[in-house]
Amino acid sequence: MNIYQIILYFAFSFAAGAGIAYLLFFLVRRQIINEAKEEAAELLKDAQELFVSEENERKEKILEIEMEAWAEVEDVHLNMEQRCEELETKVNDKKVLNEEKYKTLRASLMLKETELRDNSIKLSTKQNEINKILNTQKESEETLKNNLTAKTQLQITEVVL
Repeated sequence: MNIYQIILYFAFSFAAGAGIAYLLFFLVRRQIINEAKEEAAELLKDAQELFVSEENERKEKILEIEMEAWAEVEDVHLNMEQRCEELETKVNDKKVLNEEKYKTLRASLMLKETELRDNSIKLSTKQNEINKILNTQKESEETLKNNLTAKTQLQITEVVL
């Protein structure tokens, strides 16, 4: 074997060894990547399950806290509702009572207005009668003065009644 053949075999062997080494490296690398992907998918699945379970626990705790808070204020809330109903009843009762009083007072006012109108009419009538009497009295005085002046022959300014 000469040296050229040895170098050539050595080069082919080296190339074949390098190819086999690259192929083994590529296969091992791909296997590692696949295992890493599977492990990542499994970790992701576990993380999602953990997140969902923690989210459900959180929702349950919130619901529990809401129920406890409602239980604490439920009596107060019911008392407030009863008090509101009582107040509404009182307001309605007072409203009815005030409406009845208003109607009574309105009727009384209308009666008083009617009486006032009647009295005003009576007053006007009496005043007219008084004016008639006063006019009659003045006419009588004038007639009397004229008669006295005619009989006594005095002037009207001299006759005093």
